[in-house]
Amino acid sequence: MRTLDELSLDAWEDVARDAGARQGVRWENALRRHLQGSGSLEGARDTIYSLLSRVAELDADVADVLFASWLGAQYQGPGGALFETIEQDPFELKPREAIQFFKKRELVSPEEFAAEEDAYKSRVFGLSRVSDRYVLDRVHGSLNKALEEGGTLDEFLTEVDGYAEKLGIGGRGDYYWETVFRNNMQTALNAGRYRQQMRAVDRRPYWQYNAVMDSKTRPAHRK
Repeated sequence: MRTLDELSLDAWEDVARDAGARQGVRWENALRRHLQGSGSLEGARDTIYSLLSRVAELDADVADVLFASWLGAQYQGPGGALFETIEQDPFELKPREAIQFFKKRELVSPEEFAAEEDAYKSRVFGLSRVSDRYVLDRVHGSLNKALEEGGTLDEFLTEVDGYAEKLGIGGRGDYYWETVFRNNMQTALNAGRYRQQMRAVDRRPYWQYNAVMDSKTRPAHRK
């Protein structure tokens, strides 16, 4: 067997590329067999992660690389073309978990919100000094639209400004509505991200907290 020293850099790259290609073909054939019943990208992803979880010598990052490569195609069921190119811009993908979380938030009055335990307040939606369910539903709908369509703060402010006076919630100013927007968007996105992380907790059981460590960082967050 030749050693690395006996190979030129170009020849070594060729050997490595050929070995990687052969391994890739073996993986592809194995995955094809297991993916016949997946029927969707989500099913394909779950199958890949399930398969790799049984192979202890493989690092979990391999799963991410494989799944990322499979996102370039859409799996078709038996009898159809195996793969079909996806034209969707990855930056236009919706935050599915965040949207699901936000839609399930129950509309509550200020009194009901105050009565909730702190641990459950993120699961309800309310506005200060607003008890009317129709008004709450209208604002909730505008926030959900921003999540669904990737709307900006300015777009949200413009939409709210179009009905705030008619619904008796005018005169609160942009700073108030900016707080409503930012708090609800971040709560939903963080909840969605948490759900994504929990799906991978078997492969990545440790999280690391990173603080900014500036003059505004709380003492407890510095530890």
